[in-house]
Amino acid sequence: MSNYRCITLLCWGMLIMLPGYVHSADVTKGSKIYNRHCSHCHGQDGLSVLPNAPDLSQPRGIIRSDLRLKERVENGNRGCPSFKGIISERDILNLITYVRTLY
Repeated sequence: MSNYRCITLLCWGMLIMLPGYVHSADVTKGSKIYNRHCSHCHGQDGLSVLPNAPDLSQPRGIIRSDLRLKERVENGNRGCPSFKGIISERDILNLITYVRTLY
């Protein structure tokens, strides 16, 4: 069997297995998490309630990568508390997906 064919079969096999490991984010769960942990500072619609809370209804602060936003949620940022250990990684991704719907 040629190397090309082996690589092709390996790639197809990986693609077949991949969907079992990839899960799409749940916007509904993200909304519930946002309302519970974030809305009291960032407002129901992403419009900040507190003077220093970023306006999440504008894309400026949200156009970062999921990894960067996840780090901000986990570690806190400029007055925003750390949610590491409070919100699971999966739910942080749900939250990020929901926040992206606000603008």
